[in-house]
Amino acid sequence: MSSIIEIIQSRTSWRTYSKEKLIETDRAKLQELVQKDIPTPFGAKPRFRIIDYESGEQRLGTYGFIKDAQHFIAGAVKSQPMCFEDYGYALESIILNATELGLGTCWLGGTFNRQGFTKEMSLVNGEEMPAITPVGYKAERRGLEKMMRWAANSRNRKPWNQIFYDKQQGTPLTRDHAGIYETAFEMVRLAPSASNGQPWMIILDEDTVHFYHKGKTEYDVFRQLDLGIAFSHFKLTMKEIGVNGVWSREDPGKDTDKSRYIASWSMVE
Repeated sequence: MSSIIEIIQSRTSWRTYSKEKLIETDRAKLQELVQKDIPTPFGAKPRFRIIDYESGEQRLGTYGFIKDAQHFIAGAVKSQPMCFEDYGYALESIILNATELGLGTCWLGGTFNRQGFTKEMSLVNGEEMPAITPVGYKAERRGLEKMMRWAANSRNRKPWNQIFYDKQQGTPLTRDHAGIYETAFEMVRLAPSASNGQPWMIILDEDTVHFYHKGKTEYDVFRQLDLGIAFSHFKLTMKEIGVNGVWSREDPGKDTDKSRYIASWSMVE
């Protein structure tokens, strides 16, 4: 298995696909990924499935944001506290594994025909489908990529001093003082988010890491998914470097008019 750090660094949103269906071996690997029980930070149990696109199928539209995708991964999760963060965590884990297989993906939260995908997922009472991703072989030429990446501001990432803070010092955290968390924090900084808004603020408090939603935007479904993606990058990276921890929701009382506490991760021996 490749390094999760290398996978995160190589992952990009892919919007233009070849028209080739997945070969049997690749589809089997992908099917195994979507059926895998992924432990989530807060106990929600999203379910996922591969949905195939058939020529002329109108129900599985993406309003022009995705071209020639032959397959999608869609999911559902029952409504409960932190369910969308857990959904974002689980789907990003699948996306990173698909990236390792050499497949293209792209987070879609609002730019798809929700009614058509909902019917394919056969949602039951209390379930919601907050996001999907196309998945498949990448086109040789990216086509839509330049325009869409410009519109989404995809190349830019906030600097460290706008994301990470040291509770003890009350100042922005530098990479030199992040210690064992430096790599995991950098992988969070690289995480995808809606319109590349990076709506997170992270406070290091000795061996506890507090995650906040930061910004003027409402903490809606899309931002909840974003935080789940950030959780995934952080947890998977810490696991790779051999450091274990547990998730909790013990508010340290640092909310302001521009930030909202979401969750914490604490190191365990």
